[in-house]
Amino acid sequence: MMQLHSTAIWGFAVIQILGWVGGLLVRCHARGKCGRRRQSACHAFFMLALLAVGIATSITLFVGANWWLLSAATMAGMILLAICDFDRSSRPAMT
Repeated sequence: MMQLHSTAIWGFAVIQILGWVGGLLVRCHARGKCGRRRQSACHAFFMLALLAVGIATSITLFVGANWWLLSAATMAGMILLAICDFDRSSRPAMT
């Protein structure tokens, strides 16, 4: 494995944090109570963060660092935060 520069390490960490923040923002604004403009901005931020995490995953896989696992886990967490329905109170109970 190649030795990575400390700037690359910090950049990788920032991308991972932005990914989780993007996923949480989409989850917090999923109900649409915050207004269309803010919700659209959160979705745009999420998509850019998802793209950045995907690129980081590809780069770390290509470089040979084992960090691609962390990046792939971040991407999976972002996708689950975006698509899973955690609010069961808004759905009617099954009979």
